[in-house]
Amino acid sequence: MSKTKATLRLTTGQATVKYLQAQFSERDGKSRRLIPAVFGIFGHGNVAGLGQALFEYGGELPYRHAAPMRKFHGSPDCTTHDR
Repeated sequence: MSKTKATLRLTTGQATVKYLQAQFSERDGKSRRLIPAVFGIFGHGNVAGLGQALFEYGGELPYRHAAPMRKFHGSPDCTTHDR
């Protein structure tokens, strides 16, 4: 018998979340998560079900609501829905 892995079927959002969780960079001999968190405002059919995918598969990829981020300096990545 051949040893094959079962096919894992994911939505685009689920695959994106799993991919982002697997990305690391190395600097000064230390491995760090390339994308440490996701900022967003979900609820309007945003980005191919990414909010649900983060809830289901984002155990190692924290989600932060973008609205309270006003107190921070810089430009965090944020996903929104444009009508």
